[in-house]
Amino acid sequence: MILEYNIIFLDTNVFQSENFTEGKKLNQLLDQSIEEGIQVKIVDITYQECLKRIQENLTKAKTAFKKASALLNKEGNLLRQTEKYKQFYSIPKVEIESDFTELKNHFDSFLKEKNIEIISSEIANHNEVFKLYFDKKSPFGTGQKKDEFPDAFILNTIEHWCDINMSGAFVISSDNDMLSYVSKSFEVINGIGQMLNVFVNASNYYKAVYGILSSNLNLAIDELKESIDDYTDNFSILIYERLLSDPYYVELEYDLGEILNFEVSSLIITSLEENLVQMDIRAKVDLQLPLTYNDLSMAHYDSEDDRYWNVTHVSENSIYRLDLLLPAEFEFEIDEEEIINFSLGTLYDYKLIGYEKIEENIQERSEFSDW
Repeated sequence: MILEYNIIFLDTNVFQSENFTEGKKLNQLLDQSIEEGIQVKIVDITYQECLKRIQENLTKAKTAFKKASALLNKEGNLLRQTEKYKQFYSIPKVEIESDFTELKNHFDSFLKEKNIEIISSEIANHNEVFKLYFDKKSPFGTGQKKDEFPDAFILNTIEHWCDINMSGAFVISSDNDMLSYVSKSFEVINGIGQMLNVFVNASNYYKAVYGILSSNLNLAIDELKESIDDYTDNFSILIYERLLSDPYYVELEYDLGEILNFEVSSLIITSLEENLVQMDIRAKVDLQLPLTYNDLSMAHYDSEDDRYWNVTHVSENSIYRLDLLLPAEFEFEIDEEEIINFSLGTLYDYKLIGYEKIEENIQERSEFSDW
């Protein structure tokens, strides 16, 4: 495999989007880089940002564990008497200091195992970074966002590293401000999926079967459409989990939804092996989802009685449009330059990029109850 550069720098959001160490695509990228002799690096600022976000995620996890424990012991305490469920009631407490140390050590070991080198930002030029800020250039832009200084120093460090080592590089990021940055020394790639697609395009096998495969990509879309109803509950859970964080949806419950429409927006090939192709598919899914919840938007809390008044209980069956990233595997065979037995293997690690309610259907609304 011949690439334009044999150096890759990773941005902080690459790690966070892959849960820092366990993401399938991140490990695929790093393992393939080791196999192909491609050097992977991060700037020390990126390393520190990763540790900061691990700490932030740990704090959120502590709150989530406390809420889950309280809810189980309040609403679900009956099941504690059964052999099947009692194991879930001994939820351990999150210890921020010791758990952070363990996660940091795990992250450090991961970087070492995957041969990821940390580059010092001491080679960055402060005057150049501040000139970008005052000139309102990327990554700051017209808003002169001061929180972009870490990104600016990361980019400037990579610029000077490339100059010192007389080398170019790929920089992987999904940050819009970094993606708008233009450099003569390196190319900013939009996410791991796009970088894996660069790998695929450079492979000899891809060049050999590209014509056959590209003319049959509609088979992949048709195969996915035929089986998409199998993932209705999975997609229902994605939107349900997102709505749980909305403070106005209290005691939210959902029933199995119905997929009304499925449209593929784009797809890229992230891996191509003999008889197996992996793709990142971006799709819009219209999902009708039955929900019940208590709406507190018009409620007020009575501290003396320890209850809310003017709570609205809502039952709805509205339609949501989900913007999804669907990593998928397809198996195929080639016989005399024709693809046969093209079939969907699995969807994995699908993510909800965003959503909107496109049609509201309130079935029942009980006004002004107490809770």
